[in-house]
Amino acid sequence: MTALAEGGFYPGNLSLSLIGVGTGDSRNAQVAPTVNLPEAKTARSPLNWALALTGQRARVCFVGGISGAQIPVYTGSDCPDPRYPGRNNLEAMLASPAGIIYFDGQIANDIGAVANNADEATRNAAADAIWGRLFAMFEAVRKAGKRIIYVAETGSPLLTAPQVAVMVRVLQRARTYLARIPWGAYIETADLVYNLTGGTAQNPLSKKTNPAVSDGGPHWTSYGAHLVGERIAPVLMAWCPPNPKLVRSAFETWANGAVQMNQSPLGTVLGAQPADTNWLTFNTPLPLGMTAVRGLNDANNTGEAKATIGLVDDPRGFGKALSVAATFTAAAEYIQFDMVWDPLLLTTLRAGDRVSGGFACSVAAGSSGATAPWGYTRLRVDGADLTSFDMFNYGSSSAGADYTTAYAYESMTGPITVPDGFAAITQGFQRIRLSASGAGSQTALLSRFTGVREFADQVTRYN
Repeated sequence: MTALAEGGFYPGNLSLSLIGVGTGDSRNAQVAPTVNLPEAKTARSPLNWALALTGQRARVCFVGGISGAQIPVYTGSDCPDPRYPGRNNLEAMLASPAGIIYFDGQIANDIGAVANNADEATRNAAADAIWGRLFAMFEAVRKAGKRIIYVAETGSPLLTAPQVAVMVRVLQRARTYLARIPWGAYIETADLVYNLTGGTAQNPLSKKTNPAVSDGGPHWTSYGAHLVGERIAPVLMAWCPPNPKLVRSAFETWANGAVQMNQSPLGTVLGAQPADTNWLTFNTPLPLGMTAVRGLNDANNTGEAKATIGLVDDPRGFGKALSVAATFTAAAEYIQFDMVWDPLLLTTLRAGDRVSGGFACSVAAGSSGATAPWGYTRLRVDGADLTSFDMFNYGSSSAGADYTTAYAYESMTGPITVPDGFAAITQGFQRIRLSASGAGSQTALLSRFTGVREFADQVTRYN
């Protein structure tokens, strides 16, 4: 068996540690928040939550979403990913080495194009046509040896009864299809979004169960994405081999092999005792290289975010964990921790090397007015900042204030690649924020502060 053309792999080379995000609409596109920052990961994607909840078992290697698009667009437009020149989105997805392809919804724009008052014959024809397009994509993925995760379409409260009827018929076929192929997973979501007995005759989906789950349309909030991610996580646990990304022992400290960029990844090497402020109380020194500040994002500088900060034994046995008990008075306040990377190791970075930042997080039950803690990685190269986000909460509708139960996850930013021809790298750090979506509080444990370096000779263009 031979490989496909440049950028392509035959099924024997597919990796279950790599996931491709299918050629879908804006919900697929928002796995990364902007086209210009494809390595970033947003908290409004169920896939990003599923990866965080399962210890980052896989990495997204391809994102093929186009906002507002119907299925035919994916086979008729060039893929924006520069690794697949001359291919449309479907061809690029199939050529990627991803062993798993993820689709979120996929058909909202196709359903929206159906007439509001379509009669029975029109509804049948529309359902046949839309399922035919979805089936063709699923079959192409299956025949390429890849597995399929399909997050079922939720539609919108604005859909009329005829449009909902078309959607339900398509989803029935998708559910049956994915149950019968060897590696298909159908993730139900409607029960998270709608009270299916509370709508009107004209708009059956007009009664939502919880407005915090979605933004009023088919897009997830970070809270809703978290709930869907919990349903995807068992599939990843079954399909993807364990692939730990965060530091796990003293063997991986910064002094060993120039791989770990942080000076105290397990929190066991401490710096000086910080002085208390009006807003931050320190019960212990911080890990070496770490600083803490409170932040205000309002023009009048009126916020009063406060926190008590200490160090405790990591419950999982990985060194020490930073304990943070924060209170907020308004949205956009935050408590921020920077782990500055070892300056000596920054001087050893070479073109083609990649760096990523991560941490483990456990949030106690009872949080309110707070998003999930999130982070980002930054390199300053020749005066320009290169940044990659993980679990970034963007937009007012991304609030996670209603998620009041305890939860835990592992965060890891996408990699930043050191560019060719650079003169100097003058700064590198990873940042962790506890952010407010309103007045409230959050108690969290943060640990295993991982700034990992991949050497250029071990990096492939696909992962």
